[in-house]
Amino acid sequence: SVGQRVVVAHHVPCGDCHYCRHGNYSMCASFKTSNIDPCGFAEYIRVPARHVQQTTLLLPPNLSDEEGSFVEPLACCVRAVRRTPLLPGDTVIILGLGSIGLLMLQAFKALAPPNPKIAEPRNRNIVGAIPRGRPGGGPGRPIYGIDLIPERLQLASDLGADDAFLAPSDEQALQHLLAPYTEGRGADAIIITAAGVRPFKQAVAAVRKGGMIHIFAAHSAMVPINLETIYQQEVVITSTYSSSPEDLRIALALLDSRKVRVDGLISHRLPLDHFAEGVALMQKHAALKVYFHIAGES
Repeated sequence: SVGQRVVVAHHVPCGDCHYCRHGNYSMCASFKTSNIDPCGFAEYIRVPARHVQQTTLLLPPNLSDEEGSFVEPLACCVRAVRRTPLLPGDTVIILGLGSIGLLMLQAFKALAPPNPKIAEPRNRNIVGAIPRGRPGGGPGRPIYGIDLIPERLQLASDLGADDAFLAPSDEQALQHLLAPYTEGRGADAIIITAAGVRPFKQAVAAVRKGGMIHIFAAHSAMVPINLETIYQQEVVITSTYSSSPEDLRIALALLDSRKVRVDGLISHRLPLDHFAEGVALMQKHAALKVYFHIAGES
């Protein structure tokens, strides 16, 4: 009704095509062609009926408009978590601690159940393991953050990272940095949330044999890969793009329950008519997250 605050996704899958039946919702033709009109950065938008029916959610009273703006990006992180198989005690590395990386680490802390398709080995002994946050890991599924900007490391720790480290300049150095925290094996899963060639090369060097590299940020640059290493070490490389209607509902519930916190993630607040300024700040990497507010917004 008029005056109700809602969150709406910009794309909607059909739910019945070959891609949707396999859980690849963002590959659905309907998903790719659906959109809001004219765009997200507009004072008023038209929302198609299918969006209203499937991906429009009421914003709970205890969530602010600013918190509501994180539902969609958090939903994308939820999708990545749900498609990353983990066992208790597995070590996760978030490579890049921008706003998405900080949402990602919280999503892994809040969710990340063991994948039901993977049986836990009978001889897996986690009893008496070293507590999380110390070298060696433990049953708490430790999560570590890596970034180039020192100020983001403390924010990551405040939001639940077991520890956070400055990204080393050498591609092989990350492996040595993480060795005390992974019993020398390397990380079970590395989530790349920083675009570039170097983060990918660092991930290949630091992931354990049989581990997973999940690409959540990328650009068009070509990356040389030693396929023999990937093959012999059974490294799994995967990715996710966007989210599903279910991911949106989970994301909203995580924010509503405060299992995911977004205080501190907005570094700049600008009126909508300063849109170009906000985009420039992001392009120059001078902002963590820019929030545009509409005139008269509470």
